[in-house]
Amino acid sequence: MLKGAEYLDGEVRRLQREAFGAEGGTWSLDHRFHHGGFARSTPGLRAFTADFTARHGFAPEAVYVSKALFAVLEGGLGAGRDVVVVVTGAPL
Repeated sequence: MLKGAEYLDGEVRRLQREAFGAEGGTWSLDHRFHHGGFARSTPGLRAFTADFTARHGFAPEAVYVSKALFAVLEGGLGAGRDVVVVVTGAPL
């Protein structure tokens, strides 16, 4: 959800080496779904949120939860994976 945060890739690797002595795990940060950056939205994200609400009868929080749901439903985690999205708190 952070635009221009590619530096975090190296920072995570550095912190792994510092804490564990080596890089580990299979992980990645996906920089595609920021929708304009921190606390920002786009017309496409707003349309997605409206469509999601109409289809599922649940209005997700319009920025952060919607970005996460958008990423999952657009294949951000890869095809063929089982995904559970836990939304805490009441929708705004």
